[in-house]
Amino acid sequence: MSWRAGIHGYVAQWDVVTGVIGRPNAPHLARPGRYNRDCFIYDPARVSVQFMHRGTQVVGTGKDIDLDIWADAYGLAFAFTPPETAYDLVCGIARGTYDQCSAGFTCLERATARHGGSELDDIGSAVLREISICPSGACPGAVCWHSGNAIDALSPVAASLLPGWHRGRAAHRALGIAA
Repeated sequence: MSWRAGIHGYVAQWDVVTGVIGRPNAPHLARPGRYNRDCFIYDPARVSVQFMHRGTQVVGTGKDIDLDIWADAYGLAFAFTPPETAYDLVCGIARGTYDQCSAGFTCLERATARHGGSELDDIGSAVLREISICPSGACPGAVCWHSGNAIDALSPVAASLLPGWHRGRAAHRALGIAA
């Protein structure tokens, strides 16, 4: 199978508490957050895939990489075909070096909530701008994998998510939403 076979994964998991990533350009991540089911608004044609939220390291956008995005019971799923220029990144994903994801978004609606004695942002609505591939992300369960990897070569998290990812994609395609 070709190294360009595809990258699959989840950029977010619903209803889990994220870690804190205090980046100055993302004040909404100064405390933990929780994505409510279907909170993301997105147009796959306008969403970019990046490496570590670096706008200078864009893998591709929308139709250029056949980006497909859909919500399922677990979280916000995606698939894309990496361009020829992404060989090193694809190898890093296949090896598990870069097998986590992070969502770059603009928050439209959030409420303050408490969970386990901590204050968090309950994200009700957000515009997804980018999906980042990274070595670690804030949202537990936000992972990616190379579609050509055998199931025993996937991380335990990715291997456990694969059957649900396939069911979600099949349902998404049955609705005639995906190409």
